[in-house]
Amino acid sequence: MRFFEINEIWDWCAKVGIALIKDAPPADDDAHVERARWLYADGERSGREPGLARTAVAQLGGWDEVLLWITQTGVWASGENWPAYYAL
Repeated sequence: MRFFEINEIWDWCAKVGIALIKDAPPADDDAHVERARWLYADGERSGREPGLARTAVAQLGGWDEVLLWITQTGVWASGENWPAYYAL
């Protein structure tokens, strides 16, 4: 695993055939549709986070490599675990 700079993300997407709108992350691109949505907690930890993560990964299907593009942080600042994030 490695962390990409924004220009490397754009290069990776181009290499694997993911078209992006200039200067917009996929979340802002109408070509990238939402596959599923789950409500697992109402503003606090529910204990269901690991199960949700497994379900989300299973929804991706098979893959040899994947890009995890984090576009927002600080949502629950008191619950963020940066060491676990970097260990990912």
